[in-house]
Amino acid sequence: MEDATGYEEAPSGPAAILEAVKKFGIGKLLIVLIILGAALWFFVLAPKPGSLTLKVVEIDSGEKIENVQVDLGGAGQKTVTKFTSGSGSVSFNDVPAATELTLDVSAPPGYEIAGDLESPLTLKSGESKSISVTMAQDVDLAIEASVDQIALGTECQSVVPVSVRNNGNDAFNVQLIGEGALKGLVESEAQRVAPQSQQTFQVNVTSPSKKGTASGKIRAQFTDASDSFAIEATDPEQLRVSPSSYSERVQPGAAIKKQFTIENNGRSGEARDIRVSLAGDFGPLGAQITLSDELPLKPKQTKIMTLEFNAPTFAGKSVGVLIVSSACQRIQIPLELNVLEPRS
Repeated sequence: MEDATGYEEAPSGPAAILEAVKKFGIGKLLIVLIILGAALWFFVLAPKPGSLTLKVVEIDSGEKIENVQVDLGGAGQKTVTKFTSGSGSVSFNDVPAATELTLDVSAPPGYEIAGDLESPLTLKSGESKSISVTMAQDVDLAIEASVDQIALGTECQSVVPVSVRNNGNDAFNVQLIGEGALKGLVESEAQRVAPQSQQTFQVNVTSPSKKGTASGKIRAQFTDASDSFAIEATDPEQLRVSPSSYSERVQPGAAIKKQFTIENNGRSGEARDIRVSLAGDFGPLGAQITLSDELPLKPKQTKIMTLEFNAPTFAGKSVGVLIVSSACQRIQIPLELNVLEPRS
């Protein structure tokens, strides 16, 4: 095509590209594209080998465990076997990425793997991955809490019975602790549990400082034996005892029976571990205190407490304190008894 000056107009746009391709040659262009595609795949898109580091530690103590056999393999891959060093770790380099890999850890004598082992696993291109494997002592224990959840006022303490059965052939020292959100909130005294026997532990439970539910496990320390448990942290209970004091004038030797009402005026907190005791002169009088039931006191519920004793056979005054306590509160009720002079 010529312009007004008589010169042929050079092609532009797509036409120029097509003209350049014709001159260069389609075959040569295809070769270049193939080379560029291969370079793109090799340098950018192809998965690059990664590395895997595995550390083996003992549960609770964190002690590193050496000479643990670790096997890493996969479909179409040769299995590589290594053993953990004195630092409890082992490393695998040039691990194929984007490939499903199988990981097998052989627990040493006296141990078992706590929880689930991540296998199979996959590494991303060029990824350096670290895995921690926890070992627990291989003991056949069964843990069962008497309840799976309690409601307890914030920062209050209670006791939950938990049974521990040793199904093994050797005695084992058991101490129960909290796991997960219950770590530091659950603990018991250590007891030795004989083989093929069962014991009940009184486990101390402390409610978190903030309201909400803390869920986790009650677990035998250094083992994987556990039972699920949760604490619902609520507003502390608000106990009220009526009457708030006791004072009476009686004849010598009179039989006394006085009832008190314990009420939980709180909106959400459940009163647990309600206990009653006497201090002062009333203990030596042989006074007895009974509760209408031993159940926790839910909000707006009441229970009856009965105080019974015989007055002294001689004139005089006796004073003391009736103590009502729960997981969160302690209330003292003044007591006074005046024995009159015997009637003539």
